[in-house]
Amino acid sequence: MPEWGWTLAPLLIGFLDVRANHCVTDCFARNDIAPRTHLSAGALVFEDEVIGEEIYLRHDLGRRYGPVGFAVGVSATTEGSVWAGLGATYTLELPPEGLYAQFHFMPGLQHQGDSLDIGGPVAARAGVELGVEMENGMRVSLSLDHRSHGGIHDENPGVETVQFRVSLPHW
Repeated sequence: MPEWGWTLAPLLIGFLDVRANHCVTDCFARNDIAPRTHLSAGALVFEDEVIGEEIYLRHDLGRRYGPVGFAVGVSATTEGSVWAGLGATYTLELPPEGLYAQFHFMPGLQHQGDSLDIGGPVAARAGVELGVEMENGMRVSLSLDHRSHGGIHDENPGVETVQFRVSLPHW
């Protein structure tokens, strides 16, 4: 499978869901929604070993096209690495009511600091978040993502983050 295959697969599956569940009249109709700010913290993992901690701030913009939204984010690690990017999100509502999965793919730039050298400054972040939305709109979730440059440079070790996330809508 290509380098980004496992991370892009959920987005591709999501497009099949769009056809099945959002194409009554217009598959990618514009939906204005409450913007949402996410704050998460957790472990930075390389080859099954925790190599540091990361804090991540993401803002989902107040618009979707079908189930596809857009987001901007920035993260920093205890080793001085900083990443910033923007990209797409795909939210899938799950039964019972309130459960959801959200997939994201966000190309960006990374400053290495004293952290793991992932081969270059271009680094995309892709992953999944599983959580629950409460009646007041607050969400709590666990997220897993992978960050690498997808093979555009010679070396591409990649790094994962496992995080606890809290998300608040802006009404």
